[in-house]
Amino acid sequence: VEWMRYFTNLNILDGLFKNCTNLTDVDLSFLNVSNVTRMVGTFQGCSNIKHIKLNGWDAGKVNTILAMFGDCSSLTELDLSGWKNAGNNVTADSYVSFSGLKSLKILNMSGWTNTTMSYYAFYGSKPPEKFILYDCPAETVDFFKNNVGVHWGGDSTKWPTIYTDDHIWKWANNKWNDISEK
Repeated sequence: VEWMRYFTNLNILDGLFKNCTNLTDVDLSFLNVSNVTRMVGTFQGCSNIKHIKLNGWDAGKVNTILAMFGDCSSLTELDLSGWKNAGNNVTADSYVSFSGLKSLKILNMSGWTNTTMSYYAFYGSKPPEKFILYDCPAETVDFFKNNVGVHWGGDSTKWPTIYTDDHIWKWANNKWNDISEK
């Protein structure tokens, strides 16, 4: 996707790679998305993709990520870290944005400030093993901790371990436990 370096005034990424089943790894961290408002189905149906790196984006104008990564069933690592103003405008339009992720091991949303992600954002997805929330305000961390069961189902033995700046949180004995020192 190196050819994308030549696109400079993007404002909609709807369906950009939709159903591109031959994609396996994508690094678009270089892409200027400072004017992008919509990312509907950008990677939807990319069933063989394993790694997506979109770190460092200026995503302050993004308001719709509907089904952005829907049904990326082979995706093991998703890096959305360092998104400037990440998710500030994304609310209900995050519906099924991360749905159908059956192989996810690492989800990095470091720097995100969103506390209104749709309850169906991760519908039908397996919880990641490692959920990284470095440089996130306490409200964002609390939002994900308080809604983990809504996002990833009622089987708390499969909930992700949450990594923050100062703590590593693991669910056990019906509460979040800080396992940083262990």
